[in-house]
Amino acid sequence: MPDADPQPGDLYRASPSTSTNGDRHGNNARPVAVAQRNPNVAICVNRTTNPDSSVRKIESPAKPEHNLKQAWWQARFHRTVHRKWWGTPDFRYVCRLPESEASAVAEFFKISVMLGEHNR
Repeated sequence: MPDADPQPGDLYRASPSTSTNGDRHGNNARPVAVAQRNPNVAICVNRTTNPDSSVRKIESPAKPEHNLKQAWWQARFHRTVHRKWWGTPDFRYVCRLPESEASAVAEFFKISVMLGEHNR
């Protein structure tokens, strides 16, 4: 089941409970893409419709079949989701990103880490 086995390129909805730093979106689950998977954590990039103008970002097309408007992946507030959340209602699988977007998110994350933008 994808919920319990997040892989790079998967899109999830992560509740605020999964964030160690909290979430300003209240109780709404945030769309996140798995960028890196380690044995006990999935490191995710946040998707936002209101990106910070001072932060690097890449476009994410609308996904109407999943009720997602056009948005951006941004190099801010990467979310490390611990294994305890996998397969729970707080970390729900949505879909596999199209391969072009999954590759773009992976490269974007790699550069973000190299630039020291991870969780700033």
